[in-house]
Amino acid sequence: LPFEARQMIDFEEYLSNNTTQGPVLAISLPKNNLEGSFPDTFFNLTCLVDLHLQYNRVTGPISPLFSKLTNLQVLNLFNNKLNGPLLDSTFENMTSLTVLDLQSNLLNGFLPENITTNIPTLQEITLDNNFFSGTIPDSLFLTKTLMTLQISNNNLTGSIPETISNATSLEVLNLAQNLLTGTLPLSFSGLHQIQVVRLQKNLLPGNLSSSIGNLF
Repeated sequence: LPFEARQMIDFEEYLSNNTTQGPVLAISLPKNNLEGSFPDTFFNLTCLVDLHLQYNRVTGPISPLFSKLTNLQVLNLFNNKLNGPLLDSTFENMTSLTVLDLQSNLLNGFLPENITTNIPTLQEITLDNNFFSGTIPDSLFLTKTLMTLQISNNNLTGSIPETISNATSLEVLNLAQNLLTGTLPLSFSGLHQIQVVRLQKNLLPGNLSSSIGNLF
């Protein structure tokens, strides 16, 4: 869908005025002036594979109706005004998704418990710069496909789960600027693909674990 913006454009109005004759496979509208929330009719685009709406002013929650987009592979909504929690029901049918980027929004609540088990294809989860709270679910690391996990600058508490050793494909782990406590899990030594670990500005005390040397 082509688009050039010169003023603030209502997202719902724009979509309703730009229909196509065939299935829509990709929407790329970054750095425009889109505002407003996702209309229910948007979720009739069930053939959609790629959605890129970063750097706009899209508002409202991440609707459970996203679960209708079963062919979606890339969901890129970072740097908008989205709010509310992320619900497991939103992702339960999105079994083709590989990239989920929702950083720099106004999202809050707990992290979804079953996001990686509902979406076994996920390779990248980026949720930096939001307002998520609570602990990191053990189940988040029950995946062999996840390569990037970034949840920095939130309000996460508790410790880093020992289950992190299950995420054997993990290359980038960024949990900086949270309220995490406890020590680094011994299971860190099982992350043989890891390249970047960012844990600064947390509340992690104690001595540097000897297992950290087994990462490299």
